[in-house]
Amino acid sequence: MARGCWNEAGDFLKQELDLNPDCLKTKNKLGVVLVNLGDTDGAGKLFREVLDNDSLFAPAYNNLGNLAREEGRIGEAIRFYHKSIACDPKYSTPHNNLAVVYKEQGHYDLFVKEMRTARRLVGQGKGRSVFGRIFWFIGGGPLE
Repeated sequence: MARGCWNEAGDFLKQELDLNPDCLKTKNKLGVVLVNLGDTDGAGKLFREVLDNDSLFAPAYNNLGNLAREEGRIGEAIRFYHKSIACDPKYSTPHNNLAVVYKEQGHYDLFVKEMRTARRLVGQGKGRSVFGRIFWFIGGGPLE
């Protein structure tokens, strides 16, 4: 699936849900697609539906945090990221997202702490390899 082909991705995920309507990972991914198609309400409903079925599904909390952050609800975003971490302490992505929020708020000590945690988790093979991309995107340099 090529990057940016959100309509095609949505069609594919809907077909997958027709075959396996209880697949929480697929519902969560479809929510991400909906965000990229501009349907944040639909995405939020899917993320919450996932959590209604599995209250420990860390990616859905992370995605709700992203929605809250995009809508300017920073405190709520931080709470969702922390819920995501509480569900899966080895999941690096909410640490990356917390780092972005903390950098934007000027809390550089917390920014560094979260980026180091994310880097450690990715280095242990316990996170997704987005650390470098996120870190450089937000204008960072190497953490020593």
